[in-house]
Amino acid sequence: VQEFQLVTNGFAPEYGRSTGGLVTLVTKSGTNRLRGSARYLFRGNDLGSWANADDGLGDPSNIDSWHQLGGSLGGPIVQDKQFFFLAVDVSRRSGPLVTRFSRDVSGVPATEWGISDLGSLEGPSTQFQNLFSILGKWTIQAGENNRFSIRSFYTKNNTDGFTGGRGQKTIQAAFENTEKFENSGHNTIATWNSTIGKGFNELKVMYSYQIRPRQAKSDNPAIVITDTGEFGRRFYLPIEGDGEKFTIQNNFQYAFGDHDLKFGADLNAYALLNNRFTGWSAGEYRFFTLEDFQAGQPFAYVQGFGLNGVPYAEAGTAKERQRQTAFGIYAQDKWQVTPNLTLTYGLRWDANWNPPARSPV
Repeated sequence: VQEFQLVTNGFAPEYGRSTGGLVTLVTKSGTNRLRGSARYLFRGNDLGSWANADDGLGDPSNIDSWHQLGGSLGGPIVQDKQFFFLAVDVSRRSGPLVTRFSRDVSGVPATEWGISDLGSLEGPSTQFQNLFSILGKWTIQAGENNRFSIRSFYTKNNTDGFTGGRGQKTIQAAFENTEKFENSGHNTIATWNSTIGKGFNELKVMYSYQIRPRQAKSDNPAIVITDTGEFGRRFYLPIEGDGEKFTIQNNFQYAFGDHDLKFGADLNAYALLNNRFTGWSAGEYRFFTLEDFQAGQPFAYVQGFGLNGVPYAEAGTAKERQRQTAFGIYAQDKWQVTPNLTLTYGLRWDANWNPPARSPV
């Protein structure tokens, strides 16, 4: 990243479909000089006393080792005309995720689910998060008034032991009640910047996609014991949600006197592919107490299923592309009324076309 801007409120009309904070980034480009950088960070149990200290509950740090490395390289392809820039970042982190139930479960069996002693589910299990990202950028300076660039970015996240918001240190659930996923995403954007007289025009075209399979770690039903903890499959898994997005955007800026005019439009086309949610596919038993569990007396059972003879996995998967299209157009002026007063005003119009409902119910 070469520079970034954080806008927390008072959005100008050029920024549509945003209600919270807004972050804009500018990635680095190559120059006439070949230059690069490299970095490496290691954090491990052998490098500090903190690693062997517990958190007051008897649990050590949840990081055994953490490797971070990366680098960048940029320079000319043709002096003053073409440039390249490459960057890569890798992170490998692992450590214990501790299971500690609220009550003593030593010797409590769950033989119908292949568990002879619930106490065997307690203790540390190895969780990890492996991240990888790579960026490439090609820039062409076509004369004094035109500049083209193509930037491509790929990222991958391979994680095991994600708890779904229950903390990544100590949980009241078995390790099999967490999830594993291997998400990946890619985007490519082409930009054309041109100077037209006293005006400046920027045209962007972008395509991106993401693949997000979230996998269950157990074939057993979810077991929830209110005063003890959970084991078996995490109830909402598995989930899949592949998506893609196409964007075309054009902005024209013209400055004169104390005014800075800007006009633009953007078109965004979204699509969901193989969108799957099959919560409670293995079922879920709920017990108030450990004694109720031992007596085999659940107070509730939840099971997902398909209607009209359709298998649940098929009923919970939207195989066809679900498309949504958004279009926006705006005009704005930034007026420097006095050296200490700037007035930004304008108009913006947005429209959305959503996919039709799959069911009238």
